[in-house]
Amino acid sequence: YIELELSQRQKEVKAAVNIKEIFKQQSSVVYIEELERAERDRKDELKHAAVVMQRSSRRQLARKEAIKLRQDFNTKLWEREYIASKAQRERERYEKIAEAMKQQAMQNKLAVMRLNRIGPHVDIWE
Repeated sequence: YIELELSQRQKEVKAAVNIKEIFKQQSSVVYIEELERAERDRKDELKHAAVVMQRSSRRQLARKEAIKLRQDFNTKLWEREYIASKAQRERERYEKIAEAMKQQAMQNKLAVMRLNRIGPHVDIWE
């Protein structure tokens, strides 16, 4: 009777261990699948985030380039206008100088003519 009880007890222990191992293996497989699924989801989210960041970065670069081109056009237009106005001011300045030199030359001629007509005077030399 004791041997029967012992053999039955051994079978129960063995069955319990097998059930425990089977459950453990099954639960570990399920756990591994969940981990893999979670890892795939995380990688997908990271890829999506990278795509979104790249898209926004490219858009920002495109906007910057558009602004730069627009500024270049406006800057070049402003530069042309500035150079034209500078050249105009320079021409006006040279015209003023030429006019002043012309007037000074006329005044010098008048002074020379007066001196020639009057002649050297004693007061002038003193």
